[in-house]
Amino acid sequence: MSNKTFTEIWRDMTSTERENLAITISKKCNISIFTTRAYGTGVRTPRISTQQEIAKILKVDHTKLFPNNDTVLS
Repeated sequence: MSNKTFTEIWRDMTSTERENLAITISKKCNISIFTTRAYGTGVRTPRISTQQEIAKILKVDHTKLFPNNDTVLS
């Protein structure tokens, strides 16, 4: 799992797993579930601080989850 991007991980999950992860991320990061889903589908890219929190939840390096984050402000 550590070599996959967040979008790839999201895509490989069942709908129940995605929903549970979206709820966990939204609570920990104080963002909406819809925003979390947008991260999962690749429509939006989270801020660095949110990327780091998602990486903690998934227990992976945030630079692997979001490799193209050079334009995202923290």
